[in-house]
Amino acid sequence: MAVITISREHGSGGAEIGRRVAKILGYDYVDKELITEVARRANVPESEVEKLDEKGEDPIIYFLKELFVEDEPKTVSEYPNEYKEKEIESNTFDRDKQLKLFQSVIESIWERGNAVIIGRKANVILAYKPNTLRVRIIAPLEKRLKRVMQLEHLSQDDALRLIRETDGHRERYAKQYYDVDWDNPRLYDIIINTEKLTNEDAACLITETAERLTLHN
Repeated sequence: MAVITISREHGSGGAEIGRRVAKILGYDYVDKELITEVARRANVPESEVEKLDEKGEDPIIYFLKELFVEDEPKTVSEYPNEYKEKEIESNTFDRDKQLKLFQSVIESIWERGNAVIIGRKANVILAYKPNTLRVRIIAPLEKRLKRVMQLEHLSQDDALRLIRETDGHRERYAKQYYDVDWDNPRLYDIIINTEKLTNEDAACLITETAERLTLHN
């Protein structure tokens, strides 16, 4: 019984690879489902969660907020590992609640096991949990551009803009709220470059590794 977390560069094929892994292993595939569950627990529309999903704040705004806050901001690791839904009492859904709820939901999924979790810094939240395989999917920019242009029917300029914007949000999200560099290889157990691999090839590498992990624990 294992949980696989997948961090991905936009256009690297990470989400599709995750779906293939889940299908091969018979695991739950968890991506937008996280948004649905967080919205349910917070009693807010999913659109409110999506506004903050894997998005860091503008660097200038974040700097100004840090400058005028007396206490050091808490990262997710500083919150209690266990808390109840009843603690979320306010009708206001803010960044702190989002982080706490994502942590709670992801840890609940880990306790259940047999799941593939896409993004949301699950690799950081579950860093010290046993039976967790933390995967990073990358690819050269040229390869990602072609994929995004084809899948999302965008011009090269628009595809490049989307890649930079999406990856920029995820990078700031990791740094601002988890104090990690999402490109740090130490955050992952395996890193797969899909430049020369098909999604199926990458999925097979991950499933084989996950099966070995399960056997050794």
